[in-house]
Amino acid sequence: DISDQTAGTIGATGVTTVNIVDDDGPRYVGPGGNDTGNSCVVAGTPCATIAHAIAVANPGETIHIAAGEYTEFNIVVDKDLT
Repeated sequence: DISDQTAGTIGATGVTTVNIVDDDGPRYVGPGGNDTGNSCVVAGTPCATIAHAIAVANPGETIHIAAGEYTEFNIVVDKDLT
């Protein structure tokens, strides 16, 4: 559904700006990744934490976790993921 993937604004000139965001998984986590503003959908720019990947993932998606050391506590998986 395109409505789930767009964010729009109408400026003073009346021009509508629409940014298409591809939020569909799979999601990626890797050492040296970044959580800030990251939806984790690009393997080359993974999230830093497993918890963030879970938070931004949609039910039914897959999260790929690269080899490495992750120090996280109290990770809650509150949806069906693989």
